[in-house]
Amino acid sequence: MINRRDCPQGQSRHFTHARDSRAWLSPSASCVEFPDAADPTRACYQGIIEAQATINGFRGAGFTDTPYEVRITSYASHPFPAELGLKEGWQGVGQGVWMDFDFEQHLGAEDWRAG
Repeated sequence: MINRRDCPQGQSRHFTHARDSRAWLSPSASCVEFPDAADPTRACYQGIIEAQATINGFRGAGFTDTPYEVRITSYASHPFPAELGLKEGWQGVGQGVWMDFDFEQHLGAEDWRAG
């Protein structure tokens, strides 16, 4: 369980961990790509790897003090705004989140490989 520590207006809101974090397991999926040695514009391997991580040290987390903006641009090869129903250009996305923790990454398994 994560508990919020109240703080004065205008400062970051911080979180602390209220129980033993060594039991936290976090699954992850990673897109892995290695460039070809003869032609670095091509990939010699592409895959999706799934693995677990154990969080074994948690020192804190919270929100950043300053809100962020992101610029979304559409390209013919990547028309993200149209596909996701987003507007193009600069837009506010709110505050970011920070975390300070240690983890152990476990061995993974290949879920998919490009043919």
